[in-house]
Amino acid sequence: IEGLLLLARTDAGQMLELSERVDLRSLADETLALYAHHAEELEITLQLDAQSEESMLVLGKEILLRRVLENLIENALRYTPPGGTITIALSIRSADVILRV
Repeated sequence: IEGLLLLARTDAGQMLELSERVDLRSLADETLALYAHHAEELEITLQLDAQSEESMLVLGKEILLRRVLENLIENALRYTPPGGTITIALSIRSADVILRV
């Protein structure tokens, strides 16, 4: 429902413009920090495994990329048993940034 509301609030014309530069590494760090306490309560380790310490810029809409990361982390927390580890892995291949959970 949150995703549908987000899409409804975002202007359709703006949705097609993916010209914002977003630092996916920084966004992943921030998003993981939001879920750190909840993960700790569930006895789950959250970690970021980034190929580089530097910025990993992608073209997109920050608000939508943030929601994608939140959704991935929420699902991982829901289905990871206590004592498990959730890793957000970022790597660069050619000119692409690869994100894996």
